[in-house]
Amino acid sequence: MNILKERWQPINQKLNNHIRLYDNLTLNMQDELQSVFDSIKIPFLDLNKPISQPQKNKLNRLYQQWQEEGIMTTYFSQKVQRILKKINISYLAMISLMIEAIYLRRMKKLDDERLLKEIAKETYEREIKKENGKLKAIDVYILSLLALPNVNGYIWNEYKQATTEYYANQMTNQVAINMQQQKELDINRSEFQKILNTEQKRYLNKKKEPVIDKYSGSLDTEVAYIVNNFVLRALIDLGYSKVQLVAVIDKNTSKMCESLNAQTYKIKGINRFNRYSQNADGYIDYKIEGLVSGINLPPINDGFHYCRSTIVGIR
Repeated sequence: MNILKERWQPINQKLNNHIRLYDNLTLNMQDELQSVFDSIKIPFLDLNKPISQPQKNKLNRLYQQWQEEGIMTTYFSQKVQRILKKINISYLAMISLMIEAIYLRRMKKLDDERLLKEIAKETYEREIKKENGKLKAIDVYILSLLALPNVNGYIWNEYKQATTEYYANQMTNQVAINMQQQKELDINRSEFQKILNTEQKRYLNKKKEPVIDKYSGSLDTEVAYIVNNFVLRALIDLGYSKVQLVAVIDKNTSKMCESLNAQTYKIKGINRFNRYSQNADGYIDYKIEGLVSGINLPPINDGFHYCRSTIVGIR
């Protein structure tokens, strides 16, 4: 249990700082969204009517502003350019772009990639320094890992852009619904707050009960993936040939992690082991080379859960 506290406490502190940043940026984002809401002076039936020339000029200026801010993802840039080429641009299209730009501005300021790089580097260095080992250059490895699909099968930056677009669209759709139902466009209304709260819980959610790992959500899973991969990298550089999986054993432990707890694996070579599979609802025999994220290298992803397991070196 000490290794789990030692491993996750510094990570929890970073995530605590990050969620404070997220909360502050989201408050600012709500102010920006309200400004867009307040600028809407048309009835619902006019949403699909074309905007005026002065509004087209404004949209062109916004496009230049968004480029200068550096929030133009490849997809968003193509989307804006496609809309600007149209002879008639609807009010709804313009509102949609303005809302998505606000979400992308927050995403850029959050800078998840910087956080993940810091966690990767500090995790590696912490493991090496515990045994007075020699630090090696890992920058290329960090970049390569971030560019590969994680245990859930997606690349983090691509996933983040896709979810940002999704929630921006949810917000735009809710604006149209409220206008149709003649409800006030107030960001503090429950229907808008529900969208914001759902996004936060799926991104990074602080758990209420006191546990070793205090967070859940997609970012927490990505962090667990990064941490365990860089612990493994450090153990390889320290000359370890085997690892042992360590699970948090409490009322929330999944059957999968419970069945893997204390099992040992060769870093290089064939590993044969038996573990519970949530998807198969039974125990399965595995035969794999070394350690594979999601199978015998945490986070374990067979069936949805937020995995809290980790590994330690075995001489």
